Amino acid sequence: MAEQVSFSRTFFNPEQYKKTINTQFSELVPVTGLVTSSTAPVDVNAFFIQYNNIFYNIPATGSTNSHEYLIQQSAAYLGLDLSPDNVQDLIDEITQLREENLELQQQLFELSNILTPSSSVSNNINSNLNV
Repeated sequence: MAEQVSFSRTFFNPEQYKKTINTQFSELVPVTGLVTSSTAPVDVNAFFIQYNNIFYNIPATGSTNSHEYLIQQSAAYLGLDLSPDNVQDLIDEITQLREENLELQQQLFELSNILTPSSSVSNNINSNLNV
């Protein structure tokens, strides 16, 4: 009552396998429109020309395909810390430097008034010399 079934397998050596089996998925996806190795990659100059052409069409914010995304990616590449705490530290430092700059300008103004005699003092000195 038992029926006997026989199986057979065909083995390929690795070289023969690559020649026989298409492993590129070219039968599943149409190749048109895909970037292939024969298509030259966009160079940096061409990229920035295109970027400048579409600059205002790029959304300002968003997790991808936005100016915010480009800033985050570039900052990560450059090793910059754009965390809110770090940005606030930089804003505080700018404020402090502006205050110091204002103080120095005030000191410079005061020193220039001391070193440059006023017109009334200058006239008195000149009148005394003519006597």
